[in-house]
Amino acid sequence: KGIEALRSYAVGPPYIATALDMYDIAVRWCEFVPTVYRHFPQLMAEMYAFSIATADLQLPHQLMASLMVSDTSGDGDGEGWKMVDDIPGEEVCSFAMDGLDVEVHSLPTVLNFCHRYGVGDTAFFAKEKVPANFFSCESSLLEEPALDIGSGKYLYKKPPFLKKRMEYSAVIEKREAFMVCASTGFLNEAALYFKERHCGENDANVMKEIRLHDLPE
Repeated sequence: KGIEALRSYAVGPPYIATALDMYDIAVRWCEFVPTVYRHFPQLMAEMYAFSIATADLQLPHQLMASLMVSDTSGDGDGEGWKMVDDIPGEEVCSFAMDGLDVEVHSLPTVLNFCHRYGVGDTAFFAKEKVPANFFSCESSLLEEPALDIGSGKYLYKKPPFLKKRMEYSAVIEKREAFMVCASTGFLNEAALYFKERHCGENDANVMKEIRLHDLPE
């Protein structure tokens, strides 16, 4: 049973299921979440409740490890990092921020930016530090990182408001750069889309000057 649990139920998003199966899962999932959280009041409680709900319904999963990237520190087996690792380091930031063309490089389907990512002294992304008014006419866009991050030139990151540096390998630098650059590019693209449709010609602030690294915690 332990092997079956790991093979068929130790899952995380993205989830793919038929509408009927997902309805049944959602009902049981909601029933299990309070109990799981009571025993395990941590961030992943709702994901564990999902696994329990599907096991209770005897709906095993076919696991796929290439759909999503999130945790840069792992060996890459449980996430789709192999595709990112294959992108040349000198291209990874510009590709992630401006292109993401699957005809050029194969890519995972989902970028789950649930961690803090950084390269060098100030290249940084954390979703909780994005200003609440980011999608507005008056808000600036995010400052773009140097395009050479991920190239092997910056084998460290400096977390906000800490003097220490965290050193890492060239592989981790490339992954962190991919997450910083892709997240920055996605958000700036979405903000520009908003401004073009909801702001006057002279009202839209398109300056790329928000440095998340330096914003208050």
